[in-house]
Amino acid sequence: MNARLFSILETLELFDEMKSIQRASLKKDGDRENDAEHSWHLCMYALLLYREVDPGMDIAKVVEMLLIHDLVEIYAGDTFAYNEEGKKDQEEREWQAAEKIKSRLPAELGRWYIKRWREFEKEKSTEADFARSLDRMQAMGQNIFTRGASWRKNGVRPEDVENRAQTWKNSSTAAEEIFAHWWKEALNEGYFTNGN
Repeated sequence: MNARLFSILETLELFDEMKSIQRASLKKDGDRENDAEHSWHLCMYALLLYREVDPGMDIAKVVEMLLIHDLVEIYAGDTFAYNEEGKKDQEEREWQAAEKIKSRLPAELGRWYIKRWREFEKEKSTEADFARSLDRMQAMGQNIFTRGASWRKNGVRPEDVENRAQTWKNSSTAAEEIFAHWWKEALNEGYFTNGN
């Protein structure tokens, strides 16, 4: 087998580890969501919602970003969205992890990977802005689908969720409608620790 194909196959084997990286978000069955499940679910959000936001955006680019954005967690681990201490060195840990992944790939694939990952992280395009908004939206959705399970488990307050949602809820009419619907449900059904 040629070296290029061998490098790709070895990297695909590494990416299998995404299935073992547990997130703080809980699924309906009570198990923790893993990074692979999260990435797949985000792609479904993108495919079903992008026409509501901007039918002209490059959906292939969005899906690329969503599939690769958390690969860094193979090396850097997952940082819970509401863990302020963990966020202090998150950017550095993830940058180092991205460079490790890049170095495993054939040169042009490594450049493509870093370009897409950096675009997602820095929101330098309409597609990246949409992808990052979906990343935050899906986390809220996961809590709605589980009646606030991980919010309650981790003591997340309504104001924490509302502050985090600011980055996506005003991004489009569809996002505003989704947030309003979920927010009303979360508050009315007492999905937070303190019942608010």
